[in-house]
Amino acid sequence: MTAKQTIISLALFWRKNAEAEGESSEKGIKRRVPWLPLGLVMFFMILVVFGPWLVPHDPFKANLRNAIQPPVWSEQGSVTHLLGTDPMGRDIVSRLIYGARITLFVSLVSLGLAVGIGVSLGLIAGFFGGIADMVIMRTVDVFLALPPIMVAILIAAVMDPGVQTVVLAIGFTAWSHYTRQVRGEVLSLKNTDFVRQAKVAGCSNAHILIKDILPNVANTLIILFTLDIGRIIVASATLSFLGLGVQPPLADWGMMLSEGRKYIVYAWWLVTFPGVFILLTVLGFNLCGDWLRDILDPKQKLR
Repeated sequence: MTAKQTIISLALFWRKNAEAEGESSEKGIKRRVPWLPLGLVMFFMILVVFGPWLVPHDPFKANLRNAIQPPVWSEQGSVTHLLGTDPMGRDIVSRLIYGARITLFVSLVSLGLAVGIGVSLGLIAGFFGGIADMVIMRTVDVFLALPPIMVAILIAAVMDPGVQTVVLAIGFTAWSHYTRQVRGEVLSLKNTDFVRQAKVAGCSNAHILIKDILPNVANTLIILFTLDIGRIIVASATLSFLGLGVQPPLADWGMMLSEGRKYIVYAWWLVTFPGVFILLTVLGFNLCGDWLRDILDPKQKLR
């Protein structure tokens, strides 16, 4: 075998191995679909949408005769209340289902507000630059330097407690890293050929931002959104736990934790089940966010 034939053989062997590795990696990505986290997310979304038809009891109706009733598998448990009752005799299952609606609704609306503010300011700062960019980014630096939960607590403490307070407090503290991320994406996109062609064609700045640049940062926004939902859920539950968020008679997982901590010694189910629901929800959204990052982020595909 000559040197040329040897080189050709090695090249063919390398190409065959590379194609095999590529096919195996693609199959690996398909096999990595997180069915369990997706199932958890779908389960909680079903509770949000169909909650009023799924609750076995009125989540607000008190019955002191059934107060502090343990779960069904305990000696004094009852099939009527599968996960027990609280000090007011209200069914824990019903309040958990109703609490899913409140917790996830507040979290999604808060995050939507943060994304709207952050994306708008990021597009303006990255595309126009100048004084607008300097003012926006210095404001972002200030917000990034402060602990978000502390700022949210301060805002919630100034305002009257309630659902609107939680939405505004979280929404106005979670926008800064969206602005920074979108600004970086816009800086790399505004000098591309398709943006220059749009300017030559006479398209307005608003048209370029919405039609040309924004769709190209959508993947990044989807990844950040799914990864942030878990953090926002914890922040919302924290505000309710401190008494600054959702108020009675509404049911919220954080508020259920706060109400049940007084009875944790002999009524463990009052804090265990809301905590488990928060844990599973955050875990499900975080794992789904990691999966979306592997699929949508082009940097992950280059590894």
